[in-house]
Amino acid sequence: MNGLLMDKVEQQLYFDSSEFTKAELAGILTARQLDQIRAGRLFKMFVPEIFGGLNLSLPEVLHIEEALARQDGSLAWTVTLCAGAALFAGYLDDEVNGQFSLPEHACWGGSGAATGTARRCGDSFLVNGVWNYATGAPHCTAFTANCRMIDEEGEPLIDEHGEPLVRAFVFDRSEVELIFNWQSSGMVASASHGFRISEVYVPLNRSFYIDASGALRKEIIFQYPFLQLAESTLAVNLSGMAAHFLLEAGAIFERRQGVANVSARERRIVGDMLSDYGQRLNKESAEVHRLVAESWKALEGEEVIDPELMKGISVQCRKLRSLCLDLVHDVYPHCGIGASVASSTINRIWRDLHTASQHNLLLYPRE
Repeated sequence: MNGLLMDKVEQQLYFDSSEFTKAELAGILTARQLDQIRAGRLFKMFVPEIFGGLNLSLPEVLHIEEALARQDGSLAWTVTLCAGAALFAGYLDDEVNGQFSLPEHACWGGSGAATGTARRCGDSFLVNGVWNYATGAPHCTAFTANCRMIDEEGEPLIDEHGEPLVRAFVFDRSEVELIFNWQSSGMVASASHGFRISEVYVPLNRSFYIDASGALRKEIIFQYPFLQLAESTLAVNLSGMAAHFLLEAGAIFERRQGVANVSARERRIVGDMLSDYGQRLNKESAEVHRLVAESWKALEGEEVIDPELMKGISVQCRKLRSLCLDLVHDVYPHCGIGASVASSTINRIWRDLHTASQHNLLLYPRE
């Protein structure tokens, strides 16, 4: 990426903190935040330049997403998930990208759950289904979704491994019915509502398999293993939120010492705890960045990525998740009653981190 372009992106990374409360109250990112995201093309970080994207490397994107998460969880999560959905531009032809990626206000969203069905009908697929948790749904212009393939009798089709055959599809906003069911205590402004597809015929060129072998474009990002890409982007969101939590907790504890009866022993214990967690968080987050950078360098050199390296990325992402949760659990009790007030910044971070940490990709070890 050239320096001038990176400078322009950097200018769009810092948001007015007053907008975070407004977004939380509205249950969706504000118009001002969305304008800034689009101005920086943050929804298009992975999209090729020919379609108006930034064509960033994964290591660059991880640093951007972590910087956003240090400011606000819902903001960073929305950018991360919508930018991740737009990655599928690399699996689709130029005609489809002209419709879904090229527009200036293009924003992709969707779900990875295979909770829909699709049946081949001549030169199209007939799709039905309901999907939950499409981050940024109200401002998405395109939706991706996984479907289990079925035959004319409605029976599931099976792949070569004996598993249900699953394909991914992209839909125009006009083909989607939103289901306003996002009621989580955290990540409120991510507006991760569900959506429904009912009897929609989808052209063949709007369907794809999520696998590097199915990519139609040659950019390196489309050759990178999707699982570790997704895991690492989610993990740096958690580390950014945890860093924000530590910063807020430190400021709160400093204020408490001036008005509350805080003993020298408690000051020492909490001070050591904040320092220790800060160092551990920096170390474990840096390790995710290092491993991803190493794997990216291998692809740049047209090498096959060592499977053990990819497994190490998955393990490290879960290790970072666990550390973030331990951090907030141990530090929160020292933040006073004010931290329980829902409108406080630290309470919002606490709720956001606990909600984001439940994403299925980081919950369980992968074999």
